[in-house]
Amino acid sequence: MVLSKSNKKRRQKGFIFRGKSVKPRKRQLFEALLFLTIGINLLLFLQTLPSDFIPSRISKEVFIQFYESLMTLFSTLIGIGVGLIVICLLIFSFILIVGGTIRIIIYISKKKNPLSRRNDI
Repeated sequence: MVLSKSNKKRRQKGFIFRGKSVKPRKRQLFEALLFLTIGINLLLFLQTLPSDFIPSRISKEVFIQFYESLMTLFSTLIGIGVGLIVICLLIFSFILIVGGTIRIIIYISKKKNPLSRRNDI
């Protein structure tokens, strides 16, 4: 029995779950230095904030503005939804009107011409 290369790969243990690849040491060092640099810069930024900075007042204002913006977003989405529903209902009503009109025309045309049918009996 000869197996193709793809079947051999599939039968080998660990073909799908090979585990994590090992990062090079230079990359690990670069990532560690990058994380340290970003963390230290964030701490320095927080230290440069003015002493009269009141986080509780700012956070309350931020939460109030966030709440107001969410309410505006939801009311806008509701308005868009209502508009889409009205448009869909208009399209559906026009389809029903056209379909009903066509059916009435077919019914009237068949009723006027009963002799046009062939009787094969």
